[in-house]
Amino acid sequence: MDYTDHIMLVGAGAKKFALEMGFKEQNLLTEKSRRDWLRWKACLNPSDNWLDARSDSVPPPSVAPTAELSFDDPIHVKFTTGTINMNAVNARGDISSVTTTSGLSWKLPGRVGDSPIVGAGQYCDNTVGAAGSTGRGEANIKVCGAFLIVEFMRQGMSPDQACMKTIERVIAMTERRLLDPNGRPLFDLQFYALSKDGRFGSASAYEGYRYAVADSSGARLIPMPFKFARSERPEMPAVRCRRA
Repeated sequence: MDYTDHIMLVGAGAKKFALEMGFKEQNLLTEKSRRDWLRWKACLNPSDNWLDARSDSVPPPSVAPTAELSFDDPIHVKFTTGTINMNAVNARGDISSVTTTSGLSWKLPGRVGDSPIVGAGQYCDNTVGAAGSTGRGEANIKVCGAFLIVEFMRQGMSPDQACMKTIERVIAMTERRLLDPNGRPLFDLQFYALSKDGRFGSASAYEGYRYAVADSSGARLIPMPFKFARSERPEMPAVRCRRA
């Protein structure tokens, strides 16, 4: 993008630009992911694109279940994850940041998550710091989470404080249908932050997450500060099949 005056390219134009810049086109579809897709697709009501209660019908015999399954998955299809955020600062104090993602399983065509949205899934200000996220992108986009964290750090908050404050903002702006009766979110979200002076931090909605840090003390995993204990975590919505 250094060769353009633009911030973001999407769709066919982005692909054309990437090829012109020397990137090679690759087919990232694996046989395993295709089997998962076929099994999920076999449970869809042909009249719409929404999921509901599980169907009693049996998927086609050729669609074999995969070996790895999520704990709350009644149709034997693993809900994929794979987003990471990485922030770094060098000896000169220059900051870099990136968020990569595998996307959301079983989304509607055209859905855009937070990872590619500057200020939501990732944001970097070389005078202050950088931040990013993993988890439910829709919830993060509503608060421009990464940008908000950097702004909180600009105001004097530590990275940990800025991340937790943003988690609280997300929960405050979450629609009722995505909260349990006690006001706890029915989704997971994690934030990560790094300040220009090398301080780092994070926060998650629920207990149980760790994040990786590498500095002069070596590489290590650090437990994330959390808003709610693991015991308070409600059962998360599962992938279901709609009856035809």
